[in-house]
Amino acid sequence: MATASERGSSGGSRTLVGKALRRAERHLHDWQTTLLGSEDESTAGAVSQDRLERQRVRRLEEFYEAVCRIVDRVPGAYEPDAAPKTPAVAHVRKVKQVLRAWGAQDLFFSGLARDEPFDRALVDASRRMIRTGSVDRVRSLANVLRSDPDLASVGNVIAGLVAVEDQLPAMAWELLVAADREQTLRLAPAELFRSGFATEPVAAGEALVEALRGDSVDATPAEWFDIAGTSFARAYETESREALSRARSGAERDGNEPLVDRIAWLEDWYGTAEAAKHEVTAPAGTVPFAVLDYKQPDEAFASKNLGDHVQTIASLGHLVRRSGFRFSGETEAVRVAQILQERVKPERVVDGDDAEVTLYRVQRDATSHDLVPDGTWMLAFGWYMHRQFGTTFDMPFNPRLRPIFVSFHVNAPTFLTEGVIEYLKKYAPVGCRDWNTVHLLQAAGVPAFFSGCLTTTVDTVFPARPSTTPSGTLYVDTPATGPGVVWKQTAPDIRRRSFADNVDDAIDVLTSYQSQYKTVVTSRLHCYLPARSLGAEVEFRAKNPADVRFDGLIDIDDAAYEDIRGSMLALLEPVIGAIGAGRSEADVYTLWRELTAPAVAAAESVRGGVSDIDEVSFDVSEACRTILQRSVTIERTAEAPAGEPVAVELSLGSEPLDRLAVVLESVVSGATRPIHAHVLCRGRDRSDLERFSRGFPTVTFTWLPTDDVDHGPALGGRASRTVVATMDRLLLPELLRDVTRIVHLDLHAVCVGDIAELVDTDLAGSPLAARTSPQAEAGSGFINAINSSKRTKENALARELILRNHTRHAYDFLAFSAAVLVLDLDRMRSDEFCRHFLPWVERFGLNVQETLNAYAGGDRADLDPSWNRLPDLEVVHDAKAISWTGPQKPWSPESVQCQDVWDDYAGRAAGRVAALQETHPTPL
Repeated sequence: MATASERGSSGGSRTLVGKALRRAERHLHDWQTTLLGSEDESTAGAVSQDRLERQRVRRLEEFYEAVCRIVDRVPGAYEPDAAPKTPAVAHVRKVKQVLRAWGAQDLFFSGLARDEPFDRALVDASRRMIRTGSVDRVRSLANVLRSDPDLASVGNVIAGLVAVEDQLPAMAWELLVAADREQTLRLAPAELFRSGFATEPVAAGEALVEALRGDSVDATPAEWFDIAGTSFARAYETESREALSRARSGAERDGNEPLVDRIAWLEDWYGTAEAAKHEVTAPAGTVPFAVLDYKQPDEAFASKNLGDHVQTIASLGHLVRRSGFRFSGETEAVRVAQILQERVKPERVVDGDDAEVTLYRVQRDATSHDLVPDGTWMLAFGWYMHRQFGTTFDMPFNPRLRPIFVSFHVNAPTFLTEGVIEYLKKYAPVGCRDWNTVHLLQAAGVPAFFSGCLTTTVDTVFPARPSTTPSGTLYVDTPATGPGVVWKQTAPDIRRRSFADNVDDAIDVLTSYQSQYKTVVTSRLHCYLPARSLGAEVEFRAKNPADVRFDGLIDIDDAAYEDIRGSMLALLEPVIGAIGAGRSEADVYTLWRELTAPAVAAAESVRGGVSDIDEVSFDVSEACRTILQRSVTIERTAEAPAGEPVAVELSLGSEPLDRLAVVLESVVSGATRPIHAHVLCRGRDRSDLERFSRGFPTVTFTWLPTDDVDHGPALGGRASRTVVATMDRLLLPELLRDVTRIVHLDLHAVCVGDIAELVDTDLAGSPLAARTSPQAEAGSGFINAINSSKRTKENALARELILRNHTRHAYDFLAFSAAVLVLDLDRMRSDEFCRHFLPWVERFGLNVQETLNAYAGGDRADLDPSWNRLPDLEVVHDAKAISWTGPQKPWSPESVQCQDVWDDYAGRAAGRVAALQETHPTPL
């Protein structure tokens, strides 16, 4: 390889690469001049300093030479004086990739100037780029580095940082483990263990044990804290303590008081899970009852929302309204209960048997750390739940608790593990705050009903609204649109305030809703519902009315609101009475099931009352006839492999023909049977299609122009993800009635293997085969349906979509990518797919992938991952097909994983075009 000086003097300065390298050369010269000075300025006393600065320059040269090694991979990059020629597409792109990677070179040089090692400067620059939103550039840089054997390890580290940012912990773990272990522990220790404890906790724990034995981990205090948190969540408490000790030493040395405070918070949780296993009994003759608080080991996710304490006040109202109850136990909980008992309005007082109730405060997201007696009752309500340090949910609850589930909301379906589902079944029926949770639990086989929200009953502990009507307007977490007071319901210091102080503040806020303001305007559910309970005029401004949290709680009249409140009071009154009377656990749950049976039956009737959507607004049969009338079939003109033709469907919208050529080239290259390509297209002249077909003489083409088809309202209004190609593709079962089975490939996918093997996939009676998404959230069919519902921006429409999806499928099915599919068109015709599911597209604005997931759900064959490798979401191995589903495509200037595969097929396809133009000069 040429030296730096040889490169600087070459004619490469006239190339794009040369410009980039010349800029680096200037950096070298500037540093040499600035750091070393001229010869006549040197003095003997500066020899040692000169030696240090020369070392810095050597690091710059090391960086420079490393980049040159990458550039050396570009054939012809240093031949500017050679005869002009048209470079290969791949070569031009590679140059652009290198230049793109050089976009952060100033960050690299500044790192090196701080005496950082080369790889540290590179990683630090990448971190800064990620923080400023340049994730795609860092991803491109990582791919360039990973292509060079000498730089592959640091490239894997940087790619791992990107995967962490993209919330792909499995991919991050694989990349960071693939890098040199010493390098990873030095450059990205927190990300290594965070991703490991999220996906491979045993392996991550073993790696941490080993790492702590030596001194190879080069972590900042914040990184040690991160490691301490994730290992704590996975019960590696000994290792967590050691990591936290190192975090404290560094934070105290640096004077980082905020971090010292966070460390102290976590320290307080050590030993609590073990202590919670000790035996404790409630005082004789008392009933143990839990009161919900909202702290947890991960301080960042302890509640900062005063609305949570409003829920606790409402829940306690159902205990304190019983005049015969007396309270003892945890000091703060008792104080709160006694204050609230004095506030119960007369009409809500329930007279009855006396009972001594011992209160225990438990943390909603961390009950396994709470010491309570066996048989402690608890109203289990609210939003469930936050992970601890991004790893695990603390669910099921502490086994000593006896939950009554009411006003329960599941925010993340991934929370519903098999163990959690069985736990909910044990204590069912579950009263749900919203209809989404009802349908979600029903789909999981958990008896459930709509209870509404506990905060509708918060008026139990507030006297009647003053006879003098208050004036003024309060805006809570929403911009003011007129005169009034603006207030935020959330504040970070809520996390660290005592339970009693937070309840006191919540009481004050609720009092202001009742007596100080005539109108409350808010985007907060637990401002809207309690303010309405207290008699205020409330305007609820949902940021998105289709948010699943709101289903059944907004857009309701006073009668519906009163029905929720009255039903909640009537339901819990006898249950709390039975608990206070000391009835057995079996008796209480029997009573609970009897009382909730009508509501469960009503919820089941809603689930069972789903009917078909009206047919799609356009005539499907007429649309298919229109397409077929314009269709063109061009038989192959050259010998092809023997065997039954493989039907392949490709959809060509506004994409250039050369993209279709690349995909088809990949199909033809590995096929052991003839190919019949069915190409849906718009805006193409017949002459273009005929010329293109001549480029692939072994392929039979059926071109299917859809220009004259009007899909009507399916492409307007709320259908933000429905495009023309969506409707065109979903016509396939009716459009190709003589085709039994067909393979679909997106135009950002290539088939590396034999497509004949793919089409022969055993569907086992299912309508299609597809690959499960490797991304955890995207892999949940129910999460995808919920996300689709939010996009409608309409509460009723969102509810309908969720109800239809959750009724059609059992919880949970694995969602799939639609970039590579094998479709059984006979089965889809038998299911009347077009009649039943094109209306979903029109009504809910779904795309192809969403529609097919809604149709098939779990009734599909699972393609081996090799048949749809996803470079955006995983490290690609042994691929038979590759699809670039993310924003970075293989034809982009950026460096993308597996781009060389696309480039190879692009080069072959370009050869076909060149050969064709020699015999047919008219260009494509």
